[in-house]
Amino acid sequence: MFQDIRFSARDGALLYARRYASRMRSPRALVCLPGLVGNSAQFDRLARTIAQSQGTARDVYTIDLRGRGQSELGSSRQAPSLLTESEDVLDFMTMAGLRQAAILGTGHGGQLGIVMAMLRPSAVGAIIFNDSGPEFEMEGLVRLMGQIANVPVPASWTDAQLMLKHLQGRQYPRLTDDEWLDVAKSNYLERDGKPARSYDRAIAMSYSLTRGTAYRQTMWPQFEAMAHVPVLVLRGELSDVISLATVARMREIHPRLEALKIPGQGHPPLLRDGQSVTAIQDFLARHDLSETAAEMPPMKAVA
Repeated sequence: MFQDIRFSARDGALLYARRYASRMRSPRALVCLPGLVGNSAQFDRLARTIAQSQGTARDVYTIDLRGRGQSELGSSRQAPSLLTESEDVLDFMTMAGLRQAAILGTGHGGQLGIVMAMLRPSAVGAIIFNDSGPEFEMEGLVRLMGQIANVPVPASWTDAQLMLKHLQGRQYPRLTDDEWLDVAKSNYLERDGKPARSYDRAIAMSYSLTRGTAYRQTMWPQFEAMAHVPVLVLRGELSDVISLATVARMREIHPRLEALKIPGQGHPPLLRDGQSVTAIQDFLARHDLSETAAEMPPMKAVA
């Protein structure tokens, strides 16, 4: 199981996170950051596996970014900047007593990891990019923006299952119907037994191609500055968001980068297959801290 954590951001917005506690003392925690409109539940299966694994178990934290999942958007009622979101995560890590943590970022969450490594190098000890990197492909962004802004909330879980299969079937051609239902339940919140939108409408409008600003941020200089941080890149074989050319350029720039193709999946890999989970566990084990270096007493602000 996991512990629900609610904490206040600098502007008073109430944010949400989960802690999957390991029974073993682990020198480096894993902090999972979702994609543009993702939420903490999407990491549930991975977090349980890592927290309960033998030998390489560690505490895992999953965070709902502002306006997603169970986190409030804040008084501005606008999509937050990368800087604001990064500060939220870093403040949470300080409250939880985390330093030199491993950051696993899906899409947008990976770019948050880059910003965090620039803002506070002592907070980030390793980064796993889940179909993420310094640059996203416009083809994939257009597809995602259309879905974020225009897709209605399904009336039932069966409708959610069928709708996601229709919209994302090319990204995940191997999923069974039961797996599609499982994906649907991690993509939506549940209210009165029915699916509910898992992100604020203001987020959708901000990233609409017709009513907002297209999400197009490149971060190559910032990525070059974090050559000291061990990096693992997981790229979906069918991804239209991260290109092979982007991964190749990342490998040229970063001397400690490892990359792995996830067969039969697009953007993002769901992190439910054995290959992805094993790769993450092995990477974390190879780049763990000593217990002495990881010690930092947590503050009492987290409840």
